[in-house]
Amino acid sequence: MNEFFRIYRDPGARQKKLRLYRIESQSELDLEWLVGARFMQPPTPPIRSVLAAGSGPDLPDAFLFDQIPLFSERFVACLRGAGVDNLDCYEATLGDDEGRVLPAPYFAVNIVGLVGCVDQQKSKKHPMSAYPMTEFDHLAIDPVAARGCRLFRLADNPSFIIASRDVKEAMDREGLVNVRALSLDDRSAY
Repeated sequence: MNEFFRIYRDPGARQKKLRLYRIESQSELDLEWLVGARFMQPPTPPIRSVLAAGSGPDLPDAFLFDQIPLFSERFVACLRGAGVDNLDCYEATLGDDEGRVLPAPYFAVNIVGLVGCVDQQKSKKHPMSAYPMTEFDHLAIDPVAARGCRLFRLADNPSFIIASRDVKEAMDREGLVNVRALSLDDRSAY
């Protein structure tokens, strides 16, 4: 049984007829959000994101693939409740291009921890990709190399956010919008 999962968009969002907000622009910050390291000089909150006109009205619990990842307050609480202790969170605002701000509480999230734990024998890399942004046709995690981490970025490709089984189960119970912990055996995780 696979004990690790990829935090990713919900592959069933269309079937659920969700009309999700999209981010058009974010605060200009000279920070690397994907390297898994603490910031030497943290940003000054709030970190502003402007939503794309005509998007919505459904708010996802995570904007995973933007320059600055944003998690809802509910998602952060879910992760922390599952024992995740490596999140550096900074107050963020979501608004429109006219300066109106939505009342939904979000955080810009830096996931601290870049872990090299790919099981090279069981994983299948995409032939046209290379480190440090290796794409996978199938990913297997070496649990010993993962060192008990509950949530981390993958060293071979930091856009992969990997979660342990207990984090996945907490997420499933929470019923998050447009964010899932997908099995690494599920084709939708790639």
